[in-house]
Amino acid sequence: MKNVYIFFLVAISTLTISCDKGDDDSSTDGSMDLEATVFFDYVEFSWKRPTREVNIDVSYDLYLNDELLEANKLNPGYVLEDLMFNTSYVFKVIGDIDGAIYTEEIAFSTINPDDYNFLLKSIGADEPYCFYDNNELLSSTESYVTDLEFVYDSQGRITKQLERGDIYGIFTDFEYLGTSFSYIKNAFISDTPLIMEYDFTSSNAYSIRHRDNLASPTFDYTYTVELNRNAQGKIQYFEMFNANGVTIDEMTFEYANENLVQLNDVKNDVLYEIAYDTKKSYATYTMFAISGGSPTKLAAGVRWLDIDNLYGRLKYIPELFLMRSANNVVSIKVNGDVLRTYGYEYSGLEYPTEITYDNGNSYELNYYIEEN
Repeated sequence: MKNVYIFFLVAISTLTISCDKGDDDSSTDGSMDLEATVFFDYVEFSWKRPTREVNIDVSYDLYLNDELLEANKLNPGYVLEDLMFNTSYVFKVIGDIDGAIYTEEIAFSTINPDDYNFLLKSIGADEPYCFYDNNELLSSTESYVTDLEFVYDSQGRITKQLERGDIYGIFTDFEYLGTSFSYIKNAFISDTPLIMEYDFTSSNAYSIRHRDNLASPTFDYTYTVELNRNAQGKIQYFEMFNANGVTIDEMTFEYANENLVQLNDVKNDVLYEIAYDTKKSYATYTMFAISGGSPTKLAAGVRWLDIDNLYGRLKYIPELFLMRSANNVVSIKVNGDVLRTYGYEYSGLEYPTEITYDNGNSYELNYYIEEN
């Protein structure tokens, strides 16, 4: 019996391909039951001694695509590393017992990680556990929310968000009309919702009506927003006006390597600088962040900036909330002073496997791995 196991790193399942060797019975002498477990570009091989006699020496010659890897190996088991992605190979084991030769080989293919999405499953024991459907965030559980679920339309847009806690619950409905959209948030115990309406007249201009009947006192405000973009189409300037045309908020943004690296809060004369590593971002999903109750540590881009009410102000720029950073945040400075730092450990595929916050707390990062 020969088996190939395709094992997806820290994934939730394995794909096993079995290949029978005639009528071999693994309980009889002479069968080595060669097996291969594939980790993208890394393969572990295991096999049994072809004899049950413990006092008989067995040596093994190992070949990859008929090229000798090792001769006269005395113990079963071998590891191959740094193979080419998405490539087929044949591994052969020749066992020798005093001139009696036993041969088994197994064909396998390595896997290209670019063909898979690494979707964040959890951060440590106390952080959210996330669930997906077709690579879209479907639901998660959080320390303060018993259940968080999302419903999508055929275009992958969120149409409903449900948050359930031990003592409260909130449901949010999203409606779309062309490029404009709105959402209505209701508490389960209230019939006075929060309503946000975004009416886009162009990609760089829109109005916002913000009615909050959950607040005390309640309010109903209308704002207009103007954006300017850089040559790559990213937002570099944001200005928001009240109903009388007076500027009430103003920010500028700079980017590098698909990351937001600088935010200048013109209104309050505060400069935020964000530094990144060069590895793949672990924030591989983005919640519809202008809705409340979402964990700020997990999402990419400006979701890191839950500082000085920036989080509340940036909800008026939904495009930034949907932005994904290419890399992982390692530090945030405010007017030149370091406010936060983050450290990481990485897998061989350059995805973070652990994050350490500046308070010293470390959490493992676990992923689902799904085919594109």
